[in-house]
Amino acid sequence: MPRRIVLALGALALAVAGLLVAGPLDAPRVASAAAPPAHEYKVLLIAFDDYKEKEDYKAIERREKDTFRAVLAFQEYALAHHGKEGWRLIHVEAKTPAQAIFYLERPLAP
Repeated sequence: MPRRIVLALGALALAVAGLLVAGPLDAPRVASAAAPPAHEYKVLLIAFDDYKEKEDYKAIERREKDTFRAVLAFQEYALAHHGKEGWRLIHVEAKTPAQAIFYLERPLAP
């Protein structure tokens, strides 16, 4: 084989090997996306029968002067308490006006 052909084949092999390792010259570079943070979850059942005798609820009921409004205000109170601990509400299932299931999440500490 003439020397020029051997040199040309060698150069071609090096170019192909470079493309395989580095990729094409015009290929866009995409930064790898960071993994989303992991979360912990909590399911919170707020049922009237469970809290109707608690002092926190009784104070809210005296202030609201209406049981239905007091129930809603107590649910807000409970959610605000959990919010201060870093929990975020992601879903609610209202079983009755006096009973609801709250689904909460918060990022795991690193």
